[in-house]
Amino acid sequence: KPCVNLQKVVEAWTKGDSDILITMEALEETGALTKKEIADSVKLVKKIAEIVSNEFTSKKLHVIDGKFELGRLKYGDGKIVLIDEISPDVLRVCRGFKPDKSGNCTVFNKCTVTNIADGKRTIKNKNQVVAAELIEAFV
Repeated sequence: KPCVNLQKVVEAWTKGDSDILITMEALEETGALTKKEIADSVKLVKKIAEIVSNEFTSKKLHVIDGKFELGRLKYGDGKIVLIDEISPDVLRVCRGFKPDKSGNCTVFNKCTVTNIADGKRTIKNKNQVVAAELIEAFV
C-alpha cells in the first residue's frame, strides 16, 4: 500500500552514472563500513528523515521519499556525516498530508498511484509539489 509510514526503511545505493542498490551485509563484507558504522549510518538517516518529515508535516506536506548522501570525513576521525544538500532535487513531496495515528497517509490515493503491467512497476505522483511551491512554503 502506498504511503504507509515506512520510517524504518533505509537503503544503501552506490553513487555513479547508474546507482545500484547494495545490501548492508555487502557493505560490511567488502570492508566499506563496519557493523557499527552501518548501525550509526542508519540511525543518522532515520534522524534526518524524522526532522525533514516533521518540518514538512507542519506545512501539511508529505515527504514520499528522499535520499540523503552520507560520506566519510577525509580528515580527523573519519566520521560518517551528511555530505550533500537536502533540497527539492532529492525529495518527492505531496500536498494534503493527513496521517492517521500510526503516521500512515489517509489520502494516499490522491497522491500516489502504483501499477504493475508486463512485469514493470510504475509510480505516478498526482499531487507532487514542485520546487517553487516548496520555496513559498518555507521562505
